[in-house]
Amino acid sequence: MCAELTVVSKMVTSYVGPGIKIIEAPARSKGALVAWVVADELSRMGSAAAILTPDAQGDVVRTVVGKVSQQPFNRNKKIGLTFGPFPLAWEQREDDEAEALLAKVPGGDVLPLVDAIDGVDRLECAARSYITRRLERARNVRGDRSITRTGLRQVIHDVLRDSRRAAPRSTRGRRVMTIHRAKNREFRDVLVLWPHTVGGSAEYQRRLLYNAVTRAKELCSVVVFGTGRMVKTPFAG
Repeated sequence: MCAELTVVSKMVTSYVGPGIKIIEAPARSKGALVAWVVADELSRMGSAAAILTPDAQGDVVRTVVGKVSQQPFNRNKKIGLTFGPFPLAWEQREDDEAEALLAKVPGGDVLPLVDAIDGVDRLECAARSYITRRLERARNVRGDRSITRTGLRQVIHDVLRDSRRAAPRSTRGRRVMTIHRAKNREFRDVLVLWPHTVGGSAEYQRRLLYNAVTRAKELCSVVVFGTGRMVKTPFAG
């Protein structure tokens, strides 16, 4: 897959080829070294880089993303040269985010529209005002006086979907998402986090990695959690 082997340090090894780099980093010490490697790669990518992973729920992945988002890292302790932090936003599926927001709106299966509007207006959500406008339009234009929770969930879902479609890609910043969520999308720079928890057959893992790498238009780096994994699926065999 790659043309050149580079030993970055005694602990980190990179396999480098045209437009791609695969890095093995030990996942011990609560992911500290992996986080350093991820931040180092992000420092060389654009501000709209996409971070893809096959396991968005894994503890190590979540820990690494948290460290990269919140703390600076040393490149040269003697002269105080640091880089980061790099704020990272998890990109949720609209279904999941709509469900989470709906759970914060009090009431039963059927809500008076005035209560639904008041509940939405209290949410901490960037799209809150747009959701409220749709509900007010239903009340003022169609004359609706109530809404079911299922209907409210659909309104929230549709607003989140439309907002994301309308947002300029250049303003979205660095995002973290699953490889499946990135399907049919392209990004200039892609950073893939490949933890130990990736399951499935060898063929499935190869296809998953291929899908992740081909989301990049210019540069892709794959950070493999752990060492000695380049001789195993999906990188070999």
